Amino acid sequence: MGVETNLLKLMVQGDKEVKTFTLNVTSVAAKLVSQLSDGYQRKALFAYNASDTASGECEWGDSAVTVGTGMIIPAGSISAVPLSTSVDVYFVSTNPTELRILEIA
Repeated sequence: MGVETNLLKLMVQGDKEVKTFTLNVTSVAAKLVSQLSDGYQRKALFAYNASDTASGECEWGDSAVTVGTGMIIPAGSISAVPLSTSVDVYFVSTNPTELRILEIA
């Protein structure tokens, strides 16, 4: 990722609303359903793996994501998921996992 791209990310600010909610993830890929008000486009999405270390990792990706093929969010870690509301994102985990989601519009 180039310097220009990183600078552009810093320039994108939320100016509509913030939503936080919990998503319970299992071994079946779960689609994230935006909690933003109708018409608002997501500018930022963060997922925090709130499960204890015994629960392990969670992974995100497209509708075909499976454990071992997605982008990893280790237990106790937060991950920026750089996708707007127009792109579907799915989460999956070997063990039941609690994700805390932050959406910014």
